[in-house]
Order: sequence, then structure tokens, then C-alpha cells
Amino acid sequence: MDMIEKRSFESIADFFKKLFDIFRGPTFLMTWLKIDKILREKILLTISMSNKCSN
Repeated sequence: MDMIEKRSFESIADFFKKLFDIFRGPTFLMTWLKIDKILREKILLTISMSNKCSN
């Protein structure tokens, strides 16, 4: 846990710029769309369960 650093942003615009940089370009989207539909659903369910989302 000592290796994890909390991110900080200068403004909401800075946050969205960094978020956009993560998902920008065809690489992320093309990779996500190439994943099997059932595997994508399992990934999303796992994320939801780990975040303790209900429904």
C-alpha cells in the first residue's frame, strides 16, 4: 500500500483532460470491443461487486 499515490488535480478541467487521455484514441476502444461480450460483462460485474454497487 505504500506504493499507491493519491492523485490530485488542479481543476475539474485537469481531471477531465487526464481522463480523456486515458481513453483517447482507438487503442482502448478497439481493445474493449474485441473482447468477448460475455467476458466484458464479467469484467463489469467484477468492478461493480468490488465497488459494492447494488443491483
